Amino acid sequence: MEVSVDAKLNIMVAHGPFNKELVLAADQAQEQIDPHLESAQRWGSVLVFKGSALATPDAITAIADIVARRCAQGIRPVAIALVMADDVEGASLMAPHYLQAYARSSIPGAVFAEVQAASDWVLAQL
Repeated sequence: MEVSVDAKLNIMVAHGPFNKELVLAADQAQEQIDPHLESAQRWGSVLVFKGSALATPDAITAIADIVARRCAQGIRPVAIALVMADDVEGASLMAPHYLQAYARSSIPGAVFAEVQAASDWVLAQL
């Protein structure tokens, strides 16, 4: 997973499909970005899927657990936007599962086909 910060946006580009081990590795990469997010105070996330959005059930559970842990540590996005273009395998099947993983920690989310629309929506939530 590629992670970066652009102003008040945490941008993540993920190449699927996903299993628990890949999710845990992505969490470690994200930890390198966290200090930049904490200083932004109110920020949001844009998660761009490439290739496939398919994930094992334990990967989705790991995402929900990671989000909950980060929120408990005070590292909490105001909102999450998922970017799933038409060519992303399993997008319509998996989007509700990803959104639920964030909703479990009361983080609203939405799905978009394009990065710009997703970024605009997240920034509007701030």
